[in-house]
Amino acid sequence: MFIVAFAVYFFLFFLVDSFCFYLTSPAPERMQAPEQNAAEVEEEAKRTIAAHPDWSNDAIALHCGFTDRTVLQRTFKKIEGITPQKYLETCGG
Repeated sequence: MFIVAFAVYFFLFFLVDSFCFYLTSPAPERMQAPEQNAAEVEEEAKRTIAAHPDWSNDAIALHCGFTDRTVLQRTFKKIEGITPQKYLETCGG
């Protein structure tokens, strides 16, 4: 009986520990990279906007590795001084 109780306790501990690690772990590398290498990724965003003027900001954000379009727009404006939409308008889109 002791062995069964120990096995159940170990299993429950493992589940709780794994769940806590999941909740507190950082986002995957591909999601952290755009924020860490903002200028490089923003250049990719500029190329993508120019090459695909019909793509939405959501599609561009996902293609370039941003977590969502809000992060793309914030980063783009911080570096470029204008929004991705304004950039599209100025580059002839």
